Formats: sequence, structure tokens, C-alpha cells
Amino acid sequence: MMEGLPLSATNTSGRLTPEDLGAMMRLAVQQAADTVYFLDANGRILYANEAASRTLGYTAVELASMTGFDLDPALTPEVWRERWAMLEHGGAWTVERRQRAKDGRLIPVAVSANLMHQGDLTMACVFVHDITERRRAQEERREVAQLASVLFDSAPVAIVALDMDGRVNMWNAAAERMFGWTSAETIGSRLPIVPEDKLGEFAQIRAATEKGDVVAGLDRPCVRKDGSHIQVRLSTVPLTGPDGTLTGVIGLLEDTTEQKRLEEQLLQAQRLESIGRLAGAVAHDFNNLLTVINGYSELALGLLDPRDPLRDSIQEIKSAGDRAAGLTQQLLAFSRRQVLQPKVLDINAVVGDLELMLRRLIGEDIELVLARDTALGHVQADPVQVQQVLMNLAVNARDAMPSGGKLIIETANVELSEEMTRRHPDSQPGPYVLLGVTDTGSGMDEATRAQIFEPFFTTKVPGKGTGLGLSTVYGVVKQSGGIIWVYSEPGHGSSFKIYLPRVDAVETPVVEESPRTTTVEGSETVLLVEDQPEVRQLALQVLTMYGYRVLSAGDGNQAIEVARQEPGAIDLVLTDVVMPGMGGLELARTVAPMRPGVKIIFMSGYADHAAMQQEQMPADAEYLQKPFTPDGLARKVRQVLDARTPAGCILVVDDEVEIRRLLRQFLEAAGYRVAEAANGRQATAEVDGGGVSLVITDLVMPEQEGIETIREMRKRHPGVKIVAMSGAFGGRFLRTAEMLGAHATLLKPVRAEALVRTVREVLDR
Repeated sequence: MMEGLPLSATNTSGRLTPEDLGAMMRLAVQQAADTVYFLDANGRILYANEAASRTLGYTAVELASMTGFDLDPALTPEVWRERWAMLEHGGAWTVERRQRAKDGRLIPVAVSANLMHQGDLTMACVFVHDITERRRAQEERREVAQLASVLFDSAPVAIVALDMDGRVNMWNAAAERMFGWTSAETIGSRLPIVPEDKLGEFAQIRAATEKGDVVAGLDRPCVRKDGSHIQVRLSTVPLTGPDGTLTGVIGLLEDTTEQKRLEEQLLQAQRLESIGRLAGAVAHDFNNLLTVINGYSELALGLLDPRDPLRDSIQEIKSAGDRAAGLTQQLLAFSRRQVLQPKVLDINAVVGDLELMLRRLIGEDIELVLARDTALGHVQADPVQVQQVLMNLAVNARDAMPSGGKLIIETANVELSEEMTRRHPDSQPGPYVLLGVTDTGSGMDEATRAQIFEPFFTTKVPGKGTGLGLSTVYGVVKQSGGIIWVYSEPGHGSSFKIYLPRVDAVETPVVEESPRTTTVEGSETVLLVEDQPEVRQLALQVLTMYGYRVLSAGDGNQAIEVARQEPGAIDLVLTDVVMPGMGGLELARTVAPMRPGVKIIFMSGYADHAAMQQEQMPADAEYLQKPFTPDGLARKVRQVLDARTPAGCILVVDDEVEIRRLLRQFLEAAGYRVAEAANGRQATAEVDGGGVSLVITDLVMPEQEGIETIREMRKRHPGVKIVAMSGAFGGRFLRTAEMLGAHATLLKPVRAEALVRTVREVLDR
């Protein structure tokens, strides 16, 4: 007997009687947690337990007067008859419906029913289970699944889910974009992105997955739908079922093609920089040796009789040394350590000047096409080196078109965007001038492109090239602050794109060179400073031979002591730039106040990055490039000694600020120091302060006219030279300015050449 079960009063056997079982069932139904109804064939409620009242809010009396149609909005008499018929034929059914509570709420429920017979009465016993929590959990799972689906499709990296046979179960939108196949094309198929020759590598990944290992950050090549190859970073996570069985793998694939390319570019730039430092150091030491070899060879040739049998041998030594010096200069260009003389240039003019030479160079079977932007901006670069760049690229293009073709040289103003420069780590966004050289020749493969700028790399047969042409181009462009990009494919030619920073300045005016010095002898005192004994001895011998008195020192500190102790004049200091201890630049700054008016020549085998920066070196510094010849040394010394001492400051006076700035640019480009004044009163105060050698003044200005300013200047500072300029009234007042004492006049608008020529003539008087 089960404890707690009620027995009928007449039951003394200890066993359950049918009456007891009936009572127990009624009690169980009445106290059940779920709702229980008894409905007849017409859908009327014959009985409802207490749970029905608790769940729906109706009283037992109310429920007794209701039908199943009142509680289920979707239940109709027709539907109930169909379900009753199913029950009569021995079937049972379970459906999910919604019940309407007394307060109008619709409660999700699971309904199951079967038929019961009580005497002549047939009833449907209906069990109703509240599935609100289950529905809520299902909805939450649906929302989570929907969110996961959104995240899956919107993930920035490609996500692929595979089963254990390697078939695709999921393929998100990022994977579609990365590889080109749509999800519909891949679901159920084997992953199509693995190159045939890389299957072994991916088999290793599968083996790791089967062991349940996480694979992270593997770089692997993959194939796109169009056949192109990309570099992918792969990470995998094993998928397991509820019982822990491995069911598949999720792979995260990130396209690292661009990153890989940038890394390779950076490594290439670093490799070229390392090679450049080595080449520069070698060239520096080599220049010192060549200075000695070539210098003594030239001295020996000057001393030997033309009929001496040794003359031819020494001439061969000298010729070989000259060729070696040329190679050294190319190494210096590549390593960005050559001494440049930058000027504000119009690249179109450089191309135009070379056009005839380029046509002769490439031959008649190659068509030269010039596509120049007529509104091209200016750049700051060494014109000689820019010409060398064009010549080297033209030669390279010619050799790539042995059967003829087309050589296109283009110029244009361009703006490099952030997006463009991100693909090239050595570049900065901003305004540039493009110089493009494109040929229709044989082109290059990727392996060749990666090495073309390295010194001594060449694809030509032995004896047809040194492999320094393109490395020279690279060095000049980089040293000029520019960028060079190369586009080439085998059979489709090559295109070299050079981008030089655009500058907001006018073109440097062409200044006539001083006549070449014919007399190289002298008697002045020269302080020679060189740390290489062989070079110092050669320079000492040459200068002494040409009549100079020479004081020598092995480094900057020794030179300072010599300058302090020397009782006589020191007219010129000839110093190496790069020396241990005190370098040439620091020496020049120390000697200048000790020896006012002393002139300086810097000797250099290369432009050292630390010592030769433009902000450190004087703008008008004189250089003697190593290796030098005895004649070249003597001529340079004579030229610097004979050069006029730079004039004092030139004062530009004009009420138009744009005109003042323009004239200032013209004059500073010619090497003059320039100050500005907006009117005559400011000009007078400036000249009163001293240091002004020449005044260039407009004649029509507010506050104090130019005519009055000239009269005042002539009275107070008769030694100051004056140039009058005017465009008003057709320049009619310029004659008056001359009568008042102006040394020269200029008619506006003033051209750069005329301005520089007039200033030079006035200062030379």
C-alpha cells in the first residue's frame, strides 16, 4: 500500500479497489500542475481542473459554461470535428496552440488529447501544458541564432565552416568577397581555395584539427575564383557535438596580400638602405684612394717627356682610375651621399632640353612621345641629376626594345592620397610632380622587379652594362625627396613613375657663370685639413707646386691650433667634411670668427647624412668633389680666392607684399641676402641700421614715395647703391629717379634675369 493514498471506508483488504483508484485519479487530475479538460463531441467543457482556473483566471463555474472555442481563438467547430474523428479512429494528436485567458492574454500551450468512455458517455481528455518558458527560450535561441547569422555575414574576416569531409557548411559574405565564389556555389562542396601544389600544407592543418588542436595565424597561399593567388592568414577552431565528438572545423581567413606586399616593400627598402650605407662607405674610402691614384698619375704625366716609354702605362693607370671614379660616383648616387646642387626646376624644360639628345640616343626605330602638362608645377632638385635620371631610364628602355617600339615621357601634377601612399610605405600624401617613363619593351617578371635598383644587378650580357644605371636613378630620386614606383609585366613593357615633391616657388633664374679661371697659380696662404695622410700629402704637393703657402693639419683640432698660432694671414681653409673628432663644418664655424674674411672649401667624397644636411651647411658653401685632379684642385682654389666677397644685404621696398616676396625669391635664388620694407620710412630706418648694400625701391608708394626715399638715401647714405623700379605711367618717373641718383632702373613687371643682371652690374661698379 502506498502511503498517503485515501482508501474507501469499506476497504479492509489493504488493496486498492476500483473505487479507490477512481478517487485517486480524480484527485490527481484535480491537483495536476497542467490544465486538464474533458470536452464532448460538440466542444463543450464537461470538466476543468483547478489548474485551468489558476492559468486562465476563470472560475470553475465560468469554465463549466464555456466551450473549447472560447479558449482557443483558432479552434472552429469544423476543426474540432476533424480532430474528434481522428480520436474516434484510435488516433491521438498533439498540437501547439494559444489559449485566451480571462484578461485577454494569449498563452502559448501544447495540447494533446485522447478519447475516454464513461458508460454511455464519450469524452475527449485534453491535457494543456503551458509552454511560455519554452517559447521564450526558443525565441531567445532564435534571436541569438539570428544575431550570430548577422555577425557571421557582417564579419570583416572570411569565416568558413567545414564538416569532417572538408565540405562547406557555412560561407559568409566576407568569404564571398575574398574568394569570388557565392555561398550557393560552395555549400555542400569541398573547399575550392587550396592550390594544387599546397594540398600537403592544408593536410597538416586538417590533421591538427582532427586532434582537436587550435591552429592560429598560419600564412598560406589561396586561390580565388578568377585564378589569381592571394596570401591568407588562417586560424581554425574544432567543432564538437553535444557528446564531444569532432564534427567539423571553423576557419577564419584574413586576406594579408596587401600587408605581405607592404612588408616586402619595407624589407626591400631596408635592404636597399643597408646596401646604400655599405656602398657609400666603400665609395668614400675608394674616393680617397682614387684621389691619390689619379692625382699622382696626372702629376707624373705632367713631368714625363711625351716620348718616355712609361707614359703610356701611366696613362692607362689614369684612364682606369677615371673609370673607377665614374663607378664610384654612381655608387654615391645610389647611396644618396653625393653632393647635390638643388634648384627650383620646371621638369618640362629639362625634358625639352634633352629631347634631341634622347632621340639620337634611342635610335630611329623607337618612337619618342612627349606628353607634358602645360600647367606643370615646380620641383626642387639638381638639374644635372634629373637629366641623368632621364638618360638612364631612356637607355634602359632602349635596351628593352631591341626590335623597336615606343618610349613615352609624361609629366603631370598629381596629388598622392592617403590610400595611395598606404600601398607604398616610403611615401607621404601631398602634391607632387610626376615624371613618367614608359616603354613597350620586353617587361620584367616579379623576381627581376624586386632587384632592379640593387647596384650591380643586371639582366644584360657581360660587358653590356655595370648594373648601376637604375640604382643611380633610385638614389637621385630618394635624395631629392621623391618616390619611384615601377610597373612591369613580361611582354607588356615597363613604366617608371617618379614623384617629386611640388614646391610653391618660382623657377631658379639662370645665372651666367663666371669665366673659367685661366691662371691657377697663387701666393696666398692655404690651411689644408685632411685626415687621410696620402690625400693630404697630394694636396700639399699640388698647392705648393702652384705657388701657394700651405699649412697642413690632420684633423679639425690640429687646424684650430694652427689657426691660433699662425701670425700671418690665412686666406683659405681647404678641409675635408668627414673627419674623426671635429668635422669640417664645425671647423669652419670655429675658424670664421678667428680669421674674419677667410674663405672655405669643403672637400667631400660623399654627402654624409649627419654632416651635409642643407639646414647645417651654408647655402653658398664651396665644394671640391673627391676624387679630384691636381688641375681641378688648383682651379677651384683660385676660383674661390678670386671670387668677390658677397655683398651686404639687399633691401626690397614695395607696398605690394606679393611683389616684395617675388623679388626676394629671385634674389635669394641667385645667392643674395634680402630684407623687405613696405614703404620709404621703413626703408630709411632699415638702412640707418646698417648692413644694407643696395636698395631696390618702387616709386609709387603710400606714406613716403620712392622719389623722396631716393633723395633721402643719397643724402644720408651716399655709399648705398639704389635701383628704382616703376610701372606707373609707363615708367615715366624712372628718368627722374636717375636724375636724383638712382644707379639703375627697372620697368615693371620685373623679370628674374633682368633683376639679377642689374643687381650684379650695380654692385660691381
